[in-house]
Amino acid sequence: MKPEEFEKRMENLDKPSADFVRPPAHIKVAILSARQSARIGFWLIVVPYLFFIFMVFKHELNINLGILDAFGSIVARVDGDPFLWWIQPVVLIVLPATGIVLNILSISHFDWDAEKSSIVLTIKLRWVNILVLTLSLLIVGMLFLYLTVENFHASHP
Repeated sequence: MKPEEFEKRMENLDKPSADFVRPPAHIKVAILSARQSARIGFWLIVVPYLFFIFMVFKHELNINLGILDAFGSIVARVDGDPFLWWIQPVVLIVLPATGIVLNILSISHFDWDAEKSSIVLTIKLRWVNILVLTLSLLIVGMLFLYLTVENFHASHP
């Protein structure tokens, strides 16, 4: 290509616009990736889930594996210690609640629409996270239901 042709071609090109393009206002509230939060959430609910499974085996199905007795003796020793009383509530309530929060934050995304002054909530369908979230909610719900029924039964003979 000759230099004159090149110059002519360059002169005929459209010039880019210098208008201000506002970037979209997106807020992605995700502490961890979906895969990492699912893994962490799974490990946070293993002990409470096994506790409830063994309780069902022992009290509903009358299957005693001996594991629940060993676990019960450990819990009794920890419960009797004035410095370690907090371990049982942490394991049965705080760990599944942390799994709930982690998995909700990993599948939810918030978009701020400045023109309409509204927040758009999007939930990504990540089935592993939803499964861990459901199991965590089930554990916390069963524990609160148990505590409610036990306290209601004890106060109303």
